[in-house]
Amino acid sequence: MKKLMALMTVLVAFAAPNAAQAFFMNDNFPQGLYLGAFGAADFPADKHHSHSHSGSGNHGHEKKLETGYFVAGSLGYRLCDGWRGEVEGGYHHNSRKKHHHNDSSNHNHRRHGDANTWSVMFNGYYDIPTCWCVKPFVGAGIGYADTEHKRHHRHHSSSAGVDCAGGCGSSSSHHHHRHHDKNGFAWQLIAGIAYPVCDGWDVSLQYRYFNPTAVSRLHYNDVGIGLAYAF
Repeated sequence: MKKLMALMTVLVAFAAPNAAQAFFMNDNFPQGLYLGAFGAADFPADKHHSHSHSGSGNHGHEKKLETGYFVAGSLGYRLCDGWRGEVEGGYHHNSRKKHHHNDSSNHNHRRHGDANTWSVMFNGYYDIPTCWCVKPFVGAGIGYADTEHKRHHRHHSSSAGVDCAGGCGSSSSHHHHRHHDKNGFAWQLIAGIAYPVCDGWDVSLQYRYFNPTAVSRLHYNDVGIGLAYAF
């Protein structure tokens, strides 16, 4: 029995380092180049609050952005010890909430629009070593973003003639289109968990906080699914 216990002890001593390496190096996430894609629901935080116009009638001037989407593609390289880096191109799209109001002069205002943000980011990640087949990771990125705001304004006015029978009157309608771009430095924070599927493929669940600093009142919270293929 003592010899058997001694033999088992020796075997465990030799096997433990290899087992630990298998667990923590996680060969299911091999080193080298990889291609990635990411799609997410985009929850914008627009700090441009609504306000009301003076005068009577139904007022409102809501400029909030609705939930949109974010898509991105990346080319990266997985290094040793859990570190990896990538170049990423991304696109956010959000519609602006439609709103309208009528004033006391029979003027009707309708507004709508959207916001589009293109970005190029350089991301760094750290894959946290675990003894599970899934791997949590954290990351951060810096880069450049261009945000385009489009706004459409329709102004309709009508007036009734006092000398015309049957409510004779006149009306006019005007359309205004505005857009402007802001671009500059952008940064983001990333957290998620990845699972190897097969033959170099892995799928991940990710959360991202994205801040295009040129638009100081706007930032994004993205929650979605990533897919990567390692060569």
